[in-house]
Amino acid sequence: MTDYQRLKEIIGKADEISYHAMDKDYFNDVYRLKRALDLTARALSMFAKMEKERLEGEIVTHNPMEYVEARLCTARYYVMSPTKDGKWIDSPKPFKKE
Repeated sequence: MTDYQRLKEIIGKADEISYHAMDKDYFNDVYRLKRALDLTARALSMFAKMEKERLEGEIVTHNPMEYVEARLCTARYYVMSPTKDGKWIDSPKPFKKE
């Protein structure tokens, strides 16, 4: 897969995260929404670092595209997965809502 195709996929995933975050009722899912926002911000930061390194002529020894894709996929999980009920969040790190 070329960088161009991967960038198109990343754009699609980011758009999907945005759509679902704005479309669903997250009144009881504050943790889920905050986690998705954190992961998306980290992906954006890595993308900016990657572009900065390229502009400075540095050799990128790691594959930041995989990092960005993984963060966006996890963020997508948080906005796409439904909760079991309004008290418990069905996520890797659940906590009880009062």
